[in-house]
Amino acid sequence: MSKMVSPQNIATGVAVTNLRGREGTCLVRTFLHSLILALMLSAVVAAQRELFHWMAPIVGSAK
Repeated sequence: MSKMVSPQNIATGVAVTNLRGREGTCLVRTFLHSLILALMLSAVVAAQRELFHWMAPIVGSAK
């Protein structure tokens, strides 16, 4: 997900399109998507840890 907001990828993306000089706009728009995806992934991980214990075993615990 962090690859979406990497400066190299943004520079490449605007270079091959007609968005030259608008790197800041592209960064802001992709950053919002990246933030939303990070929050969604965090919710999935939290659900796996708290609700679905069998999906994410605790490392180092002896049963």
